[in-house]
Amino acid sequence: MKIIPLKEGNFSASKTKDFTLLTEENFNTVSGIKMSVQPFLIITENDYILLDAGIGWKNERGNTVISEILERENIRPEQITKLLLSHLHKDHIDGTITFTENGYEATFPNAQIYIQQRELDFAMEKKEILPLILIF
Repeated sequence: MKIIPLKEGNFSASKTKDFTLLTEENFNTVSGIKMSVQPFLIITENDYILLDAGIGWKNERGNTVISEILERENIRPEQITKLLLSHLHKDHIDGTITFTENGYEATFPNAQIYIQQRELDFAMEKKEILPLILIF
């Protein structure tokens, strides 16, 4: 088994769930909860398993940080076979979809998505996140 950390970066999350990338310049001036966003890729003999999908943060070139890490590892998004979502917070699931000129598309199109039934049931009760759930 091989485990690859896919660190998108350190962020501050505001009360309205807006994320700001933390840098040396803004670290002490940005308010909110500070956190690291770091999904993991687990490679086994049979699967490429993504544990959480991050927030889909794009770098200065307009590419997602995770896609560039995967590319450096010679892994294409189509190779991901399983996506394990620990829970449905924005910093764990926003990277599962990509907005294109044709609308939303699965970032990892061949991945089977796994989530706890209890977490999914709770999300389905919360109407404000229902549209995101329906994308899956």
